[in-house]
Amino acid sequence: MGLDNYWTPNGAAWDSEPTIAIDFEPPLQLGPSGDLFDDGWFRGKRYNPLVETLTGISLYTKIIHNHTVHEMADTLAAVTYKEAIDQYQRAPVATGTPNPDITRREYTDLQRMFCAYADAGAQLEAWY
Repeated sequence: MGLDNYWTPNGAAWDSEPTIAIDFEPPLQLGPSGDLFDDGWFRGKRYNPLVETLTGISLYTKIIHNHTVHEMADTLAAVTYKEAIDQYQRAPVATGTPNPDITRREYTDLQRMFCAYADAGAQLEAWY
């Protein structure tokens, strides 16, 4: 099953508000070729195993409100790339397929994205 996630204003009803886009400098480079982030949308399926392992929260959750996004951002910011990958590689693979390799750049950009959207007051929505 595919999964895309997108950032919307906190408190918005599911799938009713436009996305919140933040201009990142340097631009976010999510995905193996840097093309998995666009105007507040990202490919959550790639990052769910890692995010769920570290935060305990699935990106498949329909709406993750801003207070929880803040908690997730704080957790991601506190965990180094090496610690994250160590935990991630030891985690069971729920999907039956190997967890994707996440680069240091991707992890750093995931941290940046969660922190910026938490500070912007956004909530995270799932589309699948």
